[in-house]
Amino acid sequence: MKRSLITPIIVMILVSLACSVNINLPEMEVGDTLVLNLDQPLTNSSDVVSIDLSMGAGSLSISGGAPGLINGSIEYNVADWEPAISQRSDSFSIKQVRALSISGIPTDKIVNDWDLMLSSQVPLELNIEAGAYKGSLDFSGLRLRKLDILEGASETTVNFDVPNPEVINNFKFQTGASFVKLYGLANANFKSMDFVSGAGSYVFSFDGTLQQDAEVNIKSAASNLEILIPSGMKVVIVNQGKVININTKGTWTIKDNTYSTPGDGFTLTITINMAVGNIVLSHAE
Repeated sequence: MKRSLITPIIVMILVSLACSVNINLPEMEVGDTLVLNLDQPLTNSSDVVSIDLSMGAGSLSISGGAPGLINGSIEYNVADWEPAISQRSDSFSIKQVRALSISGIPTDKIVNDWDLMLSSQVPLELNIEAGAYKGSLDFSGLRLRKLDILEGASETTVNFDVPNPEVINNFKFQTGASFVKLYGLANANFKSMDFVSGAGSYVFSFDGTLQQDAEVNIKSAASNLEILIPSGMKVVIVNQGKVININTKGTWTIKDNTYSTPGDGFTLTITINMAVGNIVLSHAE
């Protein structure tokens, strides 16, 4: 069974509080592991459906191909973290209303594992909010018109293995101090992407096929960034921050703070704003 990723920040705060007032905080209380099975059918409507997922610390797995709108299971053993479900004809939400309810020191005994499949048959507006967690987010095959991700400290892998048949106007991803890898970003089919992060390590792989011109804005604290560009893709990368440790692999044209690759078709423009850290730009030959 998977174990939740518990943010060390919470632990540090609680330990600090215990020391400052000279008390001993107990471990966070857990009970029996409960399972919420999800089997939400599709309606006859082909209109866009909004799905909101809000969880605390734990693990989250998302993939496509659900027989209904959403299928899967949620396992948890903290009573206050019982998920609440809300649904309408054009929306469905799962929320741990008291996800920030912390009764003591979190331990590896805590279970909060979400394993979900989403429909590939209808257009989706997907909002994900999570605390400190480990995520495997495979959006391959989903028809995404909106994608917003807001998370705490995480270890997350995101995949778009095939082109998204819908257009995402603005893909938003905000994370804390994390380790995030995003693959197949050209397949996401967004017009713009805003990525904001704390210090961490981040991989942006733009493999796939651009279906339109796209803009990406990356704003990060002191981090390690790696940007992977496939052969033949026309790319312009502008360094607007103060970071000077930028290494290139493959063929690049460099002028002032702009790095570009030749290519045909649509153009990918990436703006980076980071004061310190390391950046690797890789262009496949």
